[in-house]
Amino acid sequence: TALWRATFVVADMDKALAVWRDVLGFTVAYTGGSTLDDARLTALFGLNPGEKAQLQVLISGNSALGNIGFLKPEGAVAPPPGGRVASGAPAVFIKTTRLDAQVPALVAAGCTLIAGPEAGAPGRTRMAWFVDPNGVRFVLTERTTIETTYPNR
Repeated sequence: TALWRATFVVADMDKALAVWRDVLGFTVAYTGGSTLDDARLTALFGLNPGEKAQLQVLISGNSALGNIGFLKPEGAVAPPPGGRVASGAPAVFIKTTRLDAQVPALVAAGCTLIAGPEAGAPGRTRMAWFVDPNGVRFVLTERTTIETTYPNR
């Protein structure tokens, strides 16, 4: 089993791309828009049968695994929750070698800086905690290199 892609419903695709593509450096691998006529998809995302939506899939590096997608329905999307998140709400953890440059660029792109960048526990790397303009919560963890395998495995 492997994580292929996490897809988030967003209210503003341009803001999603400004953060995840333009600042964090993910590459757009797929752009599509179609009528969601698959009952499984409409049920999964809580959309209306036959509703049109735009999909962007962004890749990290050159892997078919661990990627992120954004789905923008044509209909209204509820605003991101404030404060405490609902059960099942995800947070994305991202490794970066450019934390100091990315933090101000993310804030300029509309992200809310929750905490950091700050040092973690002794021997740990610095981290910065964010909510993007669409409500996606994520953490940047500074690394000197980006490993593609899990350490100590």
